[in-house]
Amino acid sequence: MELAKFAIQYLGAPSVVLAAAAWLCREIVKQSLRIQGDRFKSSLEHKSALAIEQVRQEAHKQLEAARHAFSLDLERQKSRFVRLQDERVAPLLILYSAVSGMALRARNLQTILESLPDSDVTSDVEQLEALFGPAEKAYLQSLLFLPEEIAAAVEKLISGIRDAELRHYIELTHQSQDPVAARAQLKHGLKGDFDKQTRSLARQLRQLLGVESIESLSANANVAG
Repeated sequence: MELAKFAIQYLGAPSVVLAAAAWLCREIVKQSLRIQGDRFKSSLEHKSALAIEQVRQEAHKQLEAARHAFSLDLERQKSRFVRLQDERVAPLLILYSAVSGMALRARNLQTILESLPDSDVTSDVEQLEALFGPAEKAYLQSLLFLPEEIAAAVEKLISGIRDAELRHYIELTHQSQDPVAARAQLKHGLKGDFDKQTRSLARQLRQLLGVESIESLSANANVAG
């Protein structure tokens, strides 16, 4: 109070009023700026939180969309694989039946040639010859489903037996026309391990159809020697 009286006495009432008004204006402005600053800060934080939430939601939507698309694509791939496997089964079964039957007949003829050198093998050769057509037909029908390695192995097996029979026929009918020489030609041509080739083909086809894993096939191959 004394300070106010002193200020009024020496500075005059108008000056004091002006000073007080100026101070009050400054305080009002400072308070207003502080309130506006707090409001702006709060608004900015709110908008930032909303923006972050929107980004998070958008990212979540995109992730879910990507997962859904991947899931659909995976299901399509599974369906395509199942259809392909179903389409493979019948021709591969026919192929194995035809080729293994031909190989078995060749092995039996091989045994006869080695064990019974004086026997007549005309009937056996004719029976073997009758199996070439079905084996080659089955090979051609399944060729689109066969990996190159398996296709090459099947072709080698068929052509090896067919060539041996063909040389026997040529020797018997066009060259020496000697049954003994023709028999020797046939015996020489049928030197393959047909049992081993058939087992190998069976393992490869089982792996191709998903019946056995590659690891299982490798283990079985090692046991079989």
